[in-house]
Amino acid sequence: MLRRTCSSLGLIVILLGLVVLHAAAQQASVEASSSPFTLNVSLSGFVVPVGEQLAVELARDASSDATTDPMYVQGWVLMDEGGDALTETAYDDAPEIADWLGSVSLCDADGAPLPTGHYTLEISTTVGTFTIGIEATDGVPSGRFRLSATVCGLSIELYRLVTEDDAGRTLDLRVGDQLMVVLQGNPTTGYEWSNALLYEYAVLRELAEPEYRPTSMDTGMVGAGGLYLFRFEAVDIGPQAFQFVYRRSWETTDSDREFVFDVVVR
Repeated sequence: MLRRTCSSLGLIVILLGLVVLHAAAQQASVEASSSPFTLNVSLSGFVVPVGEQLAVELARDASSDATTDPMYVQGWVLMDEGGDALTETAYDDAPEIADWLGSVSLCDADGAPLPTGHYTLEISTTVGTFTIGIEATDGVPSGRFRLSATVCGLSIELYRLVTEDDAGRTLDLRVGDQLMVVLQGNPTTGYEWSNALLYEYAVLRELAEPEYRPTSMDTGMVGAGGLYLFRFEAVDIGPQAFQFVYRRSWETTDSDREFVFDVVVR
């Protein structure tokens, strides 16, 4: 369980620096509360075009004494404005927070975009609940924006999600939006994914080194070998092309498997 070194008073102090929020048309807000046994964090203000996919991660700060015990994700649910569940996942074998990657589609069971409006993503863990308010809208959201929070050594990050199903698309982002590219692959064959395009200056910067995960912890994102994860943040206005290739590092021939898409930061 969450150690009580993170008190309610400590939470109030931490909240002063929770969200990196720029001057924007859309405002983000964070609320947190603590009981002797659970932590409850609520974030709101994330605006995304209808029909998009989102990725969500929870991470723990190993240096924090409030996060030394094992922590697990028990499940998540996407609810409409009336509180009815649209998509729900519960884990029989709960993954550790560090191994979990959530993928949420703002589409119905037939693949049609959900109506514009407000939705709630609620993630249940062994240390408490994380709730994210999402607004699905027509058109391109405007302004500079970033939604991220850290409480008691636990952080939550929300991304626009891109997979091979998005090949050839052009995505619209705002400055501050985060993007995660998730590609299936199996390095035991000698092949790996890499970003083939290099820029002297890019409107999206890489947030971390590419990561390979042998298994997916979330339904809908299961690969034969595993997943390659690439994380980016939009830092300036303008267009940017992406080209990922799947090849052996010692081969110079063209890859027969590539993934190309474009981003425009408004």
